Amino acid sequence: LGALSWVYASEVLPNAIRPLGMTLGGVSFWGITFVLIDQFPNLLIALGVSGTFLLFSGFSVFVFIFVWICLVETRGRTLEEIEALVMKSK
Repeated sequence: LGALSWVYASEVLPNAIRPLGMTLGGVSFWGITFVLIDQFPNLLIALGVSGTFLLFSGFSVFVFIFVWICLVETRGRTLEEIEALVMKSK
């Protein structure tokens, strides 16, 4: 996911709730990162190296498909156009 979650959230959240949305997004991102780092050794023991990285690869494929299907393209649009597009797609 990397930078995608930060950039996309800052573009699609309406100005009125952007600070709260970015805060919640940041807290959840770092919380999930902590759990992942904490449990990585246990995953290596339970699944082995191949199984662990196969799990991460599968998750990456899932995220790619989700982004491709569910997220709207924002390139070349103003924040107002993006907000109207996101509100229309609901």
